[in-house]
Amino acid sequence: MDVNLAVLCVSKKPLVAQRIEPVYNASRAEIEQCIAIEQCQGWFLESVFCQRSDVDKALIELLLHHPNCPMKWVAVINYFKPDWAANTVAMAQVQLACLEPDGKREWGGCQLNPDYEAQTLHDLLHYKIFIQSKEYLSRRFSQEQRQQTDKKYPGCFALNQEMLRRTPKFIIEHYLTDKDSAKYIAKFMDWADLQAYLEGFEPGVLAVVAARDDVSELFSRQQVTSKSATVRKALALNATTPKDILITLAKDKNKAVAEAALNTLPEAERQQFLQQSGTNATLAGNLEHQHQMRVLLLPHAPATELLHIASSATPLLTCAATLHACADAAVINAAASRDLPLWAKVGIALHTADAELISTLIKSADKPIAIALSDNPNLSVDQALHLMRQSSDNRVLANLANRFIDEPQMLGVIAGQARVWGPWLKQLMLPGTPGTALRAIYRESKARYLVLSRLIARHPNCPKSLFGHFAYYMADDVALNPGYKVLLDKADKASVPKPFDGWKVDDYLDSGQSYEYLCTWLLRNSSDIALQRKTISATFVNPNLVRPQACTSDTHTVRRFIHPSAQAFSEYEYRMVVELTGVASKKTLIEQERLSDALLQELLQDPDKALFRVAQKLALKRGLVNAAEVKQPEIGNLGNKQARLDLVRSTTCSEILAVLAKDKTVDVRCEAAQRRELDTDSLLVLLSEDNSDIVQKAFSNLCRRSLAEVEQQKLQNQLKAQVLNPALDPYLRQSLCRKVTDTQFTDSLFKQHNGIFDEIVMITTPDSDLLDKCLFNVLRGDRSLNLDNFAENPNLSASQAEAIMAANPQLLSRIFVHINSTEVLLSLLPQAQSLHYEILKDYGSGLTAKQNFSPEQLAQLYSAFEPMFFLQFAYKQLHKLADEAFAALLPLLPELINYHDVLENKQYSPQKIKMLLKLLLGRYKRLDMESFLYAFQLDVEDIQHIIQLKSEDMRLLVAMHQPLTAEQIQQLSEDTSERVSDALLHNKHIAAEQLSLDFLQAKAAVRNKSIVKRAKERLQARVN
Repeated sequence: MDVNLAVLCVSKKPLVAQRIEPVYNASRAEIEQCIAIEQCQGWFLESVFCQRSDVDKALIELLLHHPNCPMKWVAVINYFKPDWAANTVAMAQVQLACLEPDGKREWGGCQLNPDYEAQTLHDLLHYKIFIQSKEYLSRRFSQEQRQQTDKKYPGCFALNQEMLRRTPKFIIEHYLTDKDSAKYIAKFMDWADLQAYLEGFEPGVLAVVAARDDVSELFSRQQVTSKSATVRKALALNATTPKDILITLAKDKNKAVAEAALNTLPEAERQQFLQQSGTNATLAGNLEHQHQMRVLLLPHAPATELLHIASSATPLLTCAATLHACADAAVINAAASRDLPLWAKVGIALHTADAELISTLIKSADKPIAIALSDNPNLSVDQALHLMRQSSDNRVLANLANRFIDEPQMLGVIAGQARVWGPWLKQLMLPGTPGTALRAIYRESKARYLVLSRLIARHPNCPKSLFGHFAYYMADDVALNPGYKVLLDKADKASVPKPFDGWKVDDYLDSGQSYEYLCTWLLRNSSDIALQRKTISATFVNPNLVRPQACTSDTHTVRRFIHPSAQAFSEYEYRMVVELTGVASKKTLIEQERLSDALLQELLQDPDKALFRVAQKLALKRGLVNAAEVKQPEIGNLGNKQARLDLVRSTTCSEILAVLAKDKTVDVRCEAAQRRELDTDSLLVLLSEDNSDIVQKAFSNLCRRSLAEVEQQKLQNQLKAQVLNPALDPYLRQSLCRKVTDTQFTDSLFKQHNGIFDEIVMITTPDSDLLDKCLFNVLRGDRSLNLDNFAENPNLSASQAEAIMAANPQLLSRIFVHINSTEVLLSLLPQAQSLHYEILKDYGSGLTAKQNFSPEQLAQLYSAFEPMFFLQFAYKQLHKLADEAFAALLPLLPELINYHDVLENKQYSPQKIKMLLKLLLGRYKRLDMESFLYAFQLDVEDIQHIIQLKSEDMRLLVAMHQPLTAEQIQQLSEDTSERVSDALLHNKHIAAEQLSLDFLQAKAAVRNKSIVKRAKERLQARVN
């Protein structure tokens, strides 16, 4: 045995290097001998667990039987292998420590958090096992190794590999069933060790293996026939895959796999394969289209193949050929010689040198064609002027201005036509425009066209602060600025080219408000595919620069053309979206309503039912189909998953929803659970599922409904069953438990199910013995229960309330608000009297008595509290107060209480009604007076007093709501205001016979239709 290791293991915690490498490099026998030493330190035991992959059950038993084993690693072992930790010295020490509150709290702090530290193997290694040593391990790698990182996982590639080498196998095996952890293992584990786990991996994980640089040829040949297209595509994208395997994959039936393999093949083999494939495709015409698309998706397509496509392919592929980066004049001329639809001539318009053809295309007045022509390098000045007369589109004008930036006369003409940014263009053409104006133009969100930025960069008064970005992204334009040359001569910092920060580039592109010069630079110079993809949906990107990206094997890029922030593109791009993407993207395209009628008609022929329904809806809106032709879905044939999802979101048919609520797909049932048209029985069935999302939505839907007694009983039974369902989310089970009305059932949950229901039981239980027992434990220091929960229990006794307040006086307000018992509440008055301001501050308008006080008890409350608190607490029972106390409170009502709440009480005595009337007349507000007169019947004298008032509103309210004498009816029917006399027709206290025949006939002849209707109803009542 190495004497140094034996000495080291009993010493105090040494430096990181001294406690990691010796343990890692020692033999198994040496480690076991050190652990056998009684004075062996906890740090050494920790290093053994964290730094040795040979840690197994035997070594774990040695660690756990050592008295110095750290508690946090006992917790880790107990998490993964509880049977290994049972009946060990370390676990016995933990159990002994947990008898004390501090020890129990320490053990709780050592537990692994399954949502953070132990959710995946990657999290466990980075945030628990190697959290203290990974910095040391990283320093062992070269600078080049530290720079090799993975976007998904923190830490360099070599660090993740090294951590897996040192991780015990039982921990790795624990995470093999977790998809994310399995991918992490497949990516970073040494190939020799990884082979033992390959058989158990699912296709998604095998695809990660297939993408490794060190993957064996044997594995590649085994997986070339994999049923998973994901695995085959990963092999096809791997540059280390043998050529013969790539050629096999290039013939794959899956288009994405074949394209990936074709792109990975070396140039010579790719050319040879394409020639052979082209010959075969000619012999089999149904494969022609597939072969041509393969060619177009190549970044370096052969010119001969492109020429063949331009001469004979479909309009869509012909247009793609003319936009391909490898297309030459022969390709453009071959396409131009064909009779193509106008939308397919975008590439021709962009590149043709035929002046006669350019003039013909200008006359078409088609917007996408005009935009393409505006960037054609062969466009003459006369043709540009003709194009401007045909189209005043901002993009056309901006491209032409950029094309003729060195010709002031052309810029002047364009400035006159561009309404939004033309005035800025005029300012930029003036050499005397100050720098502040230039900066203002630059910052304006609508001034982000390339030509404006280039003119600012060239302007002699360009602000110094802009030169850094301009010098980086528009070096040629800045070089023409005399001011910039001066800064260069002085070696000024402002002259140093400076790119935007990465986060700012992302922010510009994500918002859609990026400068065109930034988009242009990214498209021409950046190798970051994600950034290039984002430029497609930028508002100010030149569509001519991104059109070629519509034909790509990367469907994420293609979908950017229908991104919500993307500008409207031409029919070519949208047809490519239809050609290269799936149903979801086609649906999005239809929902945006940017596609042509012809393309919509084609999509109506799609066999997918979900897509057909969306297309049919738009076709109906455009008048392409008749409403009579629209078919309702058949219950026995609701389509594929996506079709059923669309149907469950849109249909209002309860029968169809009931069928979809039983669908085999979770997503469909989840959507059905949210629909208010779904019947209650189906919702109760959904409530009984094991899926938390479905149960949550069904539960929320049921809570919004008024259920019959039988349905309510069924709901309670389901709730009880689901509260006990361990498959559901714990927080959802708590929500369900709160709706259970059976307190005996909820009390039985106390201290069960890891205590998740204890809080609810403490708030709801009526069991006084249980409350006494738990309160005793809390006051003795039991931290598993919260004293605040007891304060919200409405069933507390006086002694229990006093015990809680003795422990925490701040809980008085909670007890006071939640308690049900009148006697308990009155017993709290001495304490509450001194804290009523705090209670009012805590609860405000929520402080309303639930108890039904007797007049004597109410008088006791009145004498105990100040009027402000009393009114807020007992305003619903003011009718029980003595008249003197009621009169004293009345002046405070307008400031503290909503009259509507006070006036809802219909039990006031006649004397109190007179008091309220007097108050309302003194502080008149129409809504308050209307509530009062609607709720209470005044005596004849009070009504007569109101009739004599000058207020038209008051007379109208009396005429509408109060029982009137014959004299008062006559008086109001002759009122000078028609609104007052009209109100008599709406008074439910006045019978038709009390209104004179002349009055009703006169009202039946007015212009107001509602008054005429009421008058005729009264006349009919008199006849009957």
